Amino acid sequence: MSITNGLSRRKFIALTGAAAAHATLHAVPTSHVQPRAGAMSLAGEWHCTLDRADTGVAEAWFSRGFPATSMISLPGILQTQGYGDDITAETAFVAALPRDMA
Repeated sequence: MSITNGLSRRKFIALTGAAAAHATLHAVPTSHVQPRAGAMSLAGEWHCTLDRADTGVAEAWFSRGFPATSMISLPGILQTQGYGDDITAETAFVAALPRDMA
């Protein structure tokens, strides 16, 4: 299916997502929500580093510390916190709607 201006549906959704991600730079922090019974909240400050080469487990990154500058806040978006690549129309997303997985 194609949108009338020549963009595919997928590119249109990706561009809309990129615009929304940039708009979050000025968003207010999310308020704390109590987790459901039996669930644990991941909200808070976390040390983070990207493992682009998928070597973190083999090199036992979990057994050593991260620099103090590697903090992110959850819930949150990596790109607005200085991590990851900018979201563009070509960004490959892992999550998909069931109708898109056919």
